[in-house]
Amino acid sequence: MAVVYFWWLIVTYLTIKYISTHFTMSTRMTLYAHSVLDGGIKSIFLPKKIVYTLIDATYIFMPPLSIKLIKSIFSLSTRSIALERDNLNLEINFLKSQINPHFLFNSLNNIYTLSIKSDQRASTLILHLSDLIRYTLYESEAEKVLLSRELSFLEDFIELERVRYGNNVTINFRIEGEVEDQPIVPLVLFPFIENAFKHGADASIGPAWVSIFLKIEEKTLLFEVANSVGKGVVKSEFNGVGINNVKKRLQLHYANNYKLNIEPAESQYKITLLINI
Repeated sequence: MAVVYFWWLIVTYLTIKYISTHFTMSTRMTLYAHSVLDGGIKSIFLPKKIVYTLIDATYIFMPPLSIKLIKSIFSLSTRSIALERDNLNLEINFLKSQINPHFLFNSLNNIYTLSIKSDQRASTLILHLSDLIRYTLYESEAEKVLLSRELSFLEDFIELERVRYGNNVTINFRIEGEVEDQPIVPLVLFPFIENAFKHGADASIGPAWVSIFLKIEEKTLLFEVANSVGKGVVKSEFNGVGINNVKKRLQLHYANNYKLNIEPAESQYKITLLINI
C-alpha cells in the first residue's frame, strides 16, 4: 500500500505538470495544479502535501479496495461455512456409521440363545438386525429418505430391544397420520430412542418403560420419546455426543423449522420434537 501510494504521488505530480505545460486549464484545475506543483517534486513528500494528496487519492483507491475487502470477507465467510459444513458432515457420517457395539453384541447373544432353543423368533430377529445394518450403512447416505423407511428402521431397532429386555421393560410405540410420502433427514430421530433405552432401561434395576409417539398432521411431524429414570442417574448424562450431534443436524437441515424441548424430571425423561417437513 505504501509503495502504491508513493507511486500515485509521483504519477499525480508528473501528470499535473504535463497538463499544466501543454494544456489550458480551468480556474479550479489551475488551483489544484498549483497545490500539487508548488515546491517541486520533493514537496509532495512533505507531511502537509501527503495528507492533502491522501485525501485526494482516497476517491481513487476506495472503490476497488472496498470491492476487494467485500470479496475477502465473503470468501472468508464462505470458507468458514464450508468448514463448518464439512465438520458437521464428518459428525453425521460418524453418527450414521455408529451402532452401539453393546447393542449388536446383546442382539447376537439373544439370537444365539433363541436359535439353540429352536425358537422361531430367531430368524425374524436376524432379519431385523440385517435390515437395521443395511439401512445404517447404505440407505442413510441420502440427504433425505421417506419417513416410512425411517420408521421401519426404528421398528427393527425396537423389536430387537423388546427381545433383549423381555418383560423387564414396557415398550409402547405409536404412529398416527400419513407417513408414506413424507421426507425426513435419516437417523435424526434414532438418537432420542437410543438414549431412552440407554439411560432409561439400562440404568433401571427394576421394571422400566419407554414410550414413543409419532404423529403427522399436514406438514408437521410431532415426535415424543419418554422413559423412566433409574435412581442415581445424573440428568446431564442424557446430553451425550449423540444428542449434541442430532441438535446440530436439526439446525443444519431444518434451521428455524423445528422446535426441540427436553424435559428432565425425577421420575421420567421426555423429549418433544416438532418439525415442519
